[in-house]
Amino acid sequence: MLENISRMQYSPAVILEGPQGVDKNQTILDYIASQLFTNRYHQQEQLSSIREMIKTNTHPDLYIFSDQQIAIGESKKKAENGSVRHLLNHFIPYAPRLSSRRFVYFKDAAKIRNEAESALLKVLEEPGSYTGFL
Repeated sequence: MLENISRMQYSPAVILEGPQGVDKNQTILDYIASQLFTNRYHQQEQLSSIREMIKTNTHPDLYIFSDQQIAIGESKKKAENGSVRHLLNHFIPYAPRLSSRRFVYFKDAAKIRNEAESALLKVLEEPGSYTGFL
């Protein structure tokens, strides 16, 4: 499946079922690192720094939600980091900065609250051509 995603033969939203575990999480993060790495700006020797940015959630082309409850957030102007409104207002509208793609990773999609799920519906149905959801 990850090979198909790499070749751009995928649905923009990919759901991996099963219990959350270290191996599953690490496989997804390694895949995201490989995709963020294969772009016009980074060289091979920078792969470890990209992996570190992903682990610390500091890569500008990656938005990671924790495995806690995911809320819709306050009003658009006051949306806190880690909320769906923050994602929709401060990440989704923009093109990738350091890569050719951007990724949104929900560690546990079952933790998305109903109102947040409703707010995500349109962007999941019609994501930008450079945004992938895992």
